[in-house]
Amino acid sequence: MKSNTRRLGRSTALAAAVGTAVVFAAGPASAAGGYWSGQCDNGRACIALAKGGATPVWNLDGCGVHPIHDYYRLGQAHGNTFVVHYENLRTDTVFAWQTRGLDRDVLVTSVDVQC
Repeated sequence: MKSNTRRLGRSTALAAAVGTAVVFAAGPASAAGGYWSGQCDNGRACIALAKGGATPVWNLDGCGVHPIHDYYRLGQAHGNTFVVHYENLRTDTVFAWQTRGLDRDVLVTSVDVQC
């Protein structure tokens, strides 16, 4: 009986870990060219998720267009200007060394980091 209980506990832990990985993979982490952090790191173009209390920040790597598919509340440019593209064809520009609010109710489809 104990071995079944242990297996069930391990299965539950594994399912939770896989579920967490799927949540992050559904966001911009599934696109190449960036990483999650609790802050906008030096020299990065960053966008903060619209959802949640301790909001994760997506730090973009390098210049050019980065495919994104989620909702964001804030953009920070720690170096280069970048343009946020929304599904309704609107854009927001975050100028170098600036921070600005983003439209948290419209899906972001890409970010173009200008170098």
